[in-house]
Amino acid sequence: MNPFYQSTRKFVLTDALVSHGQLLLRADKIDGSRCNEDVIFFDTLYIQLPTYFNTLRLFCRPADKPIGYERIDKALANLPKHYQLFELSSEAESYYIVAGFCRVYKNSLAFGETSLGVLHYKGREKEVARSI
Repeated sequence: MNPFYQSTRKFVLTDALVSHGQLLLRADKIDGSRCNEDVIFFDTLYIQLPTYFNTLRLFCRPADKPIGYERIDKALANLPKHYQLFELSSEAESYYIVAGFCRVYKNSLAFGETSLGVLHYKGREKEVARSI
């Protein structure tokens, strides 16, 4: 299975908008890059991940097939059809998120600015990857 997005940059769990199920992982431009890379999960139901990734590969796995991890398999059992299972791989480890969809954006937002929200789309002008 090929990732729909991958990066060798360092990502940090940066923000969450719990009321709308949005979750933001960011590779900040302060590492010498000219832009941030924001991975945003929308309509998030389940999160199993660390707060920091040295590298990142994103896979969209079939949500109707068990993966052999009891807690996630239970979460997937009664999942509405529009949700997806995302596998986040970093080095030799894998982590999981169940969400409606995922988008990856490049932006030049300041360190404390977020690209999450429902009334504005600041930081989401340049999409570079998306889940199916």
